[in-house]
Amino acid sequence: MNGPKLKKTFNPLKTTLSLLIIIIISNIFYKPLYELSYYINIFGCFLVFLSIFLFISAENEFMKFREDANPPTGTKRILDKNIYSFVRNPIYLSFIILHLSFFFMVENILFLISSIILTLWLHFYIVLKEEEYLIKKFKNNYKKYCSKVPRWLFF
Repeated sequence: MNGPKLKKTFNPLKTTLSLLIIIIISNIFYKPLYELSYYINIFGCFLVFLSIFLFISAENEFMKFREDANPPTGTKRILDKNIYSFVRNPIYLSFIILHLSFFFMVENILFLISSIILTLWLHFYIVLKEEEYLIKKFKNNYKKYCSKVPRWLFF
């Protein structure tokens, strides 16, 4: 069985990195700044490391079971151990945290806006479709997993 049907959507990793690069380049020409405290800047650095940790932890789980993290590919099992026992979408959460951390570090409001847009896009056009696919494939097992583990860490 193939993965979720994602209608003309983009690869989440490529989209996240492309958006990040576009904003970094635009930062050279236009800097809509929102001045933050030095401590918030340091917190942004911490969030970069958290984002990398989430991404690597999640990717390791995929590699351990020889699964492909790309959404349109199918899956053979529910990943529910390690990082996936705390949050159902650690990779996507890492993308959002990365954009948010750049806002805290660089103080460019475009990173804040991009993190909001990225969150909405990932939630409505990727995550919901993936969950629909996983419910069809794994039925009650996936529903039980959903009842135990939050989608986005706190909700």
